[in-house]
Amino acid sequence: MTKEVLAVRHVTKRFGQGENQVVALQDASMSVRASEVVLIIGPSGSGKSTLLTILGGLQTPTEGEVRLMNEDLQALPQRDLEKLRLDKIGFVLQAYNLVPYLTVADQFKLVDQVKKTPNVAEKPFDRILRRLGIVAMTHRYPDELSGGQKQRVALARALYADPTIILADEPTAALDSERVNEVGQLLAEIAHQQHKAVVVVTHDVRLQEFADRTYEIVDGRLSEKT
Repeated sequence: MTKEVLAVRHVTKRFGQGENQVVALQDASMSVRASEVVLIIGPSGSGKSTLLTILGGLQTPTEGEVRLMNEDLQALPQRDLEKLRLDKIGFVLQAYNLVPYLTVADQFKLVDQVKKTPNVAEKPFDRILRRLGIVAMTHRYPDELSGGQKQRVALARALYADPTIILADEPTAALDSERVNEVGQLLAEIAHQQHKAVVVVTHDVRLQEFADRTYEIVDGRLSEKT
């Protein structure tokens, strides 16, 4: 059986106190294995992004447990948690987080500077760039790119770091259907052929055909679709 990479057990996340308290997640449980694409689908404000940041150790749950590579994220010292995120997790966030004064090519060189473990080799990465249609953009700066182009560069940067698990927040929100299919196929290939775990939170139902398993989240409550 394929090994479990990520486990979420009875996670609740609350913000605020008293009458102002908001429950963003309510008793959420899920698992993610290597070699699979897991889709978490739901409308805006349903708790998708909160869940993703908790999966990646960027936020701490109010209750419950998150284990990544069999490590309890809440129990890890901050330094170890940061190293785990750097070495094992590839984030694709809605804000893109591209460095504005670096060209697209330099965004990838920056990964080489901050991550000491091996990244994707040149030829395989060239294939990723071609699949995403961004080869001709490598000398451009972020403010010279459209939203969809930035989205694809952010995805390529996450893949370049060769993470064990990829956490993507709305990676196709700014893409047309042709590009959605390219991204969906690429994520599925990376999961199945390179034995990565891929988690995508989205409201984009076009990605469902590429998912091995799908969860639905509504009002902070998570359930697996059968």
